[in-house]
Amino acid sequence: MDDPIKVMVVDDEMPVRDAYSRWLENDGRAVVVGEAETQAHAERVLDELRSNPSTNPDVIIVDMGLPSEEGGPIEVHGGVALVPKLKKASPDVRVLMVTQSTDEKPIVEAFAAGADGYVWKNETGDAIATAVENVHEGKLVATISVAEKMLGKFRDLRGREKAILQRKGRHKGLSELLYRTMKLYCYDGLSAKEIADREHVSVDGINSRIKKAKEILGASSRREAFRKMSELSKDNVNS
Repeated sequence: MDDPIKVMVVDDEMPVRDAYSRWLENDGRAVVVGEAETQAHAERVLDELRSNPSTNPDVIIVDMGLPSEEGGPIEVHGGVALVPKLKKASPDVRVLMVTQSTDEKPIVEAFAAGADGYVWKNETGDAIATAVENVHEGKLVATISVAEKMLGKFRDLRGREKAILQRKGRHKGLSELLYRTMKLYCYDGLSAKEIADREHVSVDGINSRIKKAKEILGASSRREAFRKMSELSKDNVNS
């Protein structure tokens, strides 16, 4: 059996980093060897990891929205700014961008900066592991919706093999993280602050999750989200 792919995760939310570690460990194809929460922290951690062959990362998962340093505001395209720095420090490393944004502009910027893949943050754990495996193999990775917008637009990427992730999963597009948040929000009736306290993240972070989940569910209120979540539960039981 091949050694697992060594992965570094850069995301400002600890529960997200923990989720990636758990998913990849359970999947078996990759293992997280380091974590960082800001752009500056990522550069320091990568430098430390590269000093030891057993921890030198093969793939780095980078969130699109990142603060430049601890305590700083989240920069909407902070992850894009980090990509060329990571590539300069470790030329052979593959960078997989994850985001909640469906805008075309950051996709263009990410690939132009040297990213090797671009997937939505609400993918399932299996999809993230597959994306990691594919970028490690040298493929250009994208979800199908990203591919529809972008593949073929960059002349220097046309020669690369493409790996397209189909949209599928247990919760009709909701990641485990978003699904868990919405269960607390809809079923338990918790407020964003109460969820934030439980998850050890900011209230803004929870509000962002709820907003994204509502968009995916096609719900405009808690009551409507509850109904959509109930429909998902029925689908999961019957599938």
